[in-house]
Amino acid sequence: MISISKYDLIFIRKVFFVYGGSNMGIINSNLTKLGSFLGNEKLYIPEYQRGYSWEETQLEDFWIDLLQIYEENVRDEHFFGQVVIHKNKEDAKRYIIDGQQRISTTIILLDILRTKFKEIADSTNNNDANDDSEDINAKYIGRISESKKEQYLFLGSVDKDFFFKYIQTRGPIDYTDKKFGEKKLKPSNYNIFYASKFFNGKVNEFLKDNESNQYKALNKLYQVLINQFILMTVETDDINEAYIIFESLNARGKALETADLLKNHILRVAQSDLSSATETWNTMIDNLDNIDPTKFIRYYWNSTKRFAREKDLFKALRKDITSQSDVNTLLANLRSLSKVCAAILHPEDNKDFDLTDLNERLIEMQKLDASSYIPIIFALRLQNYSEEDINEVLKAIETLVVRNFVVSGRVANIYELEFAQIAKNISDKTWPSNNCTTESKKPTKDDILKKLYSLMVPDDEFINNFKVFNSKKTAVIRYLLRKINNFDINETKIIDDPNRVHVEHILPKKINDEWINFNDDEHETYLWRLGNLTLLGQENNNRAKNKGFDKKKEIYKKSEIKMTRDLVSIDDWTTFTIVKRQEDFAEIALKIWPRN
Repeated sequence: MISISKYDLIFIRKVFFVYGGSNMGIINSNLTKLGSFLGNEKLYIPEYQRGYSWEETQLEDFWIDLLQIYEENVRDEHFFGQVVIHKNKEDAKRYIIDGQQRISTTIILLDILRTKFKEIADSTNNNDANDDSEDINAKYIGRISESKKEQYLFLGSVDKDFFFKYIQTRGPIDYTDKKFGEKKLKPSNYNIFYASKFFNGKVNEFLKDNESNQYKALNKLYQVLINQFILMTVETDDINEAYIIFESLNARGKALETADLLKNHILRVAQSDLSSATETWNTMIDNLDNIDPTKFIRYYWNSTKRFAREKDLFKALRKDITSQSDVNTLLANLRSLSKVCAAILHPEDNKDFDLTDLNERLIEMQKLDASSYIPIIFALRLQNYSEEDINEVLKAIETLVVRNFVVSGRVANIYELEFAQIAKNISDKTWPSNNCTTESKKPTKDDILKKLYSLMVPDDEFINNFKVFNSKKTAVIRYLLRKINNFDINETKIIDDPNRVHVEHILPKKINDEWINFNDDEHETYLWRLGNLTLLGQENNNRAKNKGFDKKKEIYKKSEIKMTRDLVSIDDWTTFTIVKRQEDFAEIALKIWPRN
C-alpha cells in the first residue's frame, strides 16, 4: 500500500488523467520505485537550471520521512514527489526538467551510505556490506576511477565539477577542511557540501543508535530508500510539453517557485535561441546580487505592463510572452534593469548611477524601507531620462514617502497601484492631459513631479501629524532627526552612521527620582515622541543613560551635534517642553519635505 495524502492523490490523478490521456508527446507516465528510476538510464540537468538549492529544512524533512518508514517497520511506500523528464530527440539524452533537487539529494545520501557500508566492511570483514557499497556504486552513482567517468547523473555547469569530485567520486569528505567554507564556495556548491555533511552526521547518529548490528540497520535503511520511496514520473519527447507539465504541476502556489516558473516559461518560448537566453538570464541573476528575482521581474512588469500582484505575475507573463521577439525584448530589458535594481536596493555598492546626489538619495530611501516606487525609476531609466531628472523625481518620491507613509501613517500598498500607473504612463508615453484624456506624449520631469505632488497629504495634515509623531523604528528616527539637524546649518552635518551616532531619549526609558515631573502615564506617552529624542555619539550616549536632565546637559554641551547642544539652553524637561520642541520640528519639516 502506498502512503499518499489526499492532496497528493489528487495531484497524481491530475497528471495521469489530464496529461497521460492527452496527445502531448507523453512517452510514459507511471509510479516507480526510486531505485528503479535511478538505475534506468543516465540523467542530465539542463545547463540553464539553477544550482543545487536544498538547505537544512528540506534535508531534515527528507531524513525524517526516511527514518519514519524505517522505524514503523511497515511496507508502506512513501510518495517522494514528481519528476518530469524531457527525452531529447537530437542527442537522445534524458533531461530532468522538474525534480533535480530531490534526485541530487538522493545521490548525496547514497554516497554517504556507500561510504558507511565500505567502512563497516573494512572494520568487520563483512562481505555483504562490501557488496552493498559496490551495489550503490554500480547501480546508482556510477563507476568512477582514474580511467572511468561513468556517472549516472550529470549536473548543470555550476555544480557539475564539484558534485563529481566530492560526491560521485569515491571517498569521504574532510568536513573540517577550510576550503569548504561558506564564503569560499559558490552558494550551490556549499549547499552540496552542507547536504553531505548533514547526512553524514545523521547516518553516524543512526549507526550509534544501532551499534549492536550496524550493518543490518544500515541495509534496512538503504532498502527503504530505494524500494519504498515512490516517484511519479512523466516523460515526454517534446520540450514544450515538458515545460507545460512542469508549470502546471508547480503552479500550486509556493512563492519561492515563482521565479523558476517564470524562468522556465521564458526559456521554453526561447528554445530556438536557448543558449543566448540562458546566458542573459544568468547575467541578470548575477547582477541582482541575491535580490529576489520574482520581486525584480514584478517591478519591471508593473513599470511597463498592466499592474500584477506577485501571485498573479506568472499568469500575466505567460499570457503576454508568447514569441521569440517577446522573449528578446523582455530579457534585454531585464538584463539592463537588473543593474538598476541592484543600485536601488544596494546603493552602498552602486555600479550603475554616476550622479552622487542620486546615489545618496537612494541610500536615504533605504533608511525609509521603501520599494513600491521602484517601477517609476525603471520606467525613467528605460525611457532614457537623465540622472538629474531621475534624482528630482526621486526627491519628490522621498517627500511623499515621509509625508504620507512615515508621518501620516498612510498604507504604502494603497499607492503601489498609483506608482505603477505613473510608471506605465512614462513607458507608454501616454500622459494624462488636463481634461483627463490621454495623449501620445512623453511626460516631462515637471509633469511627473506635478502628479507626485498631487498625491501628497496637504500641509495642514502633515504638520498636525508631525506634531504628535512617535516611532520605535530607530532607522526612521535617525533619518528624521538627522534631516532636521542638518537643515540650514553652516557647521559640519551629521552623517548616518548607526555605529557612531545613536538615538538618545532625553526622558530616559527608565526613570528615577530625578524625573519627578513625569508620572507613569506621561512617561509612556512621551518617551518615543520625536520631541523627546535627539542624536548623540556612542560614548556620550552610554554616559547619559538614565541621568537627570541637569546632569545630561553637561554631556549634551560637549556634543558635536547642534540640536543636542541646543538642549543646554532649556531650564527644565517637561511634557510642555517636549510638545514645544516637536512643534518647532514640524515647522522645519514643512520646509525639508515641501509639497510644491
